[in-house]
Amino acid sequence: MTGRPAGSTSLAVLASVGGILVAAATWSALTGEAELALDLGAGGAAVAVLTVLLAAVRRPPDIDVGVVAGELTVRFHRWDVLWSLRREVRIPLEQIRSVRVCRPESLLRGWWHRRLGTVVPGIIKAGWFGGAGGRELWDVRTGAEVIDVCLAATRPMSRLVLQVRDPDALARTLTAALSVVRIRELDVLMGEARLGEHER
Repeated sequence: MTGRPAGSTSLAVLASVGGILVAAATWSALTGEAELALDLGAGGAAVAVLTVLLAAVRRPPDIDVGVVAGELTVRFHRWDVLWSLRREVRIPLEQIRSVRVCRPESLLRGWWHRRLGTVVPGIIKAGWFGGAGGRELWDVRTGAEVIDVCLAATRPMSRLVLQVRDPDALARTLTAALSVVRIRELDVLMGEARLGEHER
């Protein structure tokens, strides 16, 4: 395996496409075959667009995730805004049922259909999807562990699957924050029970 930097293949393809465009322009100038030159140029431009899109979907997601004021906050950047159709998602911690770290391949079983999203098998699954449990928001590329957050509510979504820089650290942070929320919920229930006993 060579030590080429990431994206160097895409740059090589773009350079080749640029060469095609120059050749098409030269052909047009020298032979007067403007129609053929235009066809070559359009083909080269299409290849360039596809190359840029391919490079964009292969990059890891650019997402910031954290717990802020009792909410799981997810901020999408760059291309991920396009894939998710959102700049930000906020989920109250009370709505989170479970959090786990896993391989995305283990989550792709079962029935689902695309609502607004991008799927290139083996490369990307990003956007809004419908599954057996309701709407799901995914932003995942192949080859890395993801965080799978299952929610109690189905609106705006029932599940959130994200590829983040350190899924284990985020899972620990969410688990600790959820523990605090659950303890507060228990305190409220116990306080209500005590109040009920005093009223008898």
